Amino acid sequence: MNMRSALLHVGADLVRSMVTVAEGCLVIFFHADGRSTDAYASLIVSLTVLVGAAAGMVSWTRLSLRILGSQRADTALLCAE
Repeated sequence: MNMRSALLHVGADLVRSMVTVAEGCLVIFFHADGRSTDAYASLIVSLTVLVGAAAGMVSWTRLSLRILGSQRADTALLCAE
């Protein structure tokens, strides 16, 4: 679980860096407005982080339910004996 969280964090950093480089290229080479490209870049990075966090929460919830289900099964077996 910790490794998955670390991977999501590194992935978010990678996306943020790539978007920043792309934003800089747009401003330098295509003379785009810095304010609007920064706003779009912020939205892209925020959405990416939110999607990654949602995926992490779904994974964590599934793992938690699996663990709780196995504990209930263990408890039922112990009580049946």
